[in-house]
Amino acid sequence: MLRQPSHACLVDIEAWLKASRLRLNPTKTHVMWLCSPQQLAKVNVLEVPVASTHINVSEMARDLGVVVNSQLLLSAQVAAMCCSGYYQLWQLRHLSDPRQLRL
Repeated sequence: MLRQPSHACLVDIEAWLKASRLRLNPTKTHVMWLCSPQQLAKVNVLEVPVASTHINVSEMARDLGVVVNSQLLLSAQVAAMCCSGYYQLWQLRHLSDPRQLRL
């Protein structure tokens, strides 16, 4: 179970959601522990109860288009940007073939 301060914070989040007439979307909500690998090995909480639902702890999340992981490394973001760049270049492949150009 979570320690008392964490539980109190989650209760406050739930109260704020209700007061603002908002609902938590469990499919889009991520809980992530931000710490070193040594500290992460000590954490044994796999899901967190928030607003009458349980959210699984994830190692990676996307927020405003930026992919972050629990160690705040950008390797996942770089990989995502490379995939996106290669896709965009692949979409432009027909421009390199002069036979495909019609005036």
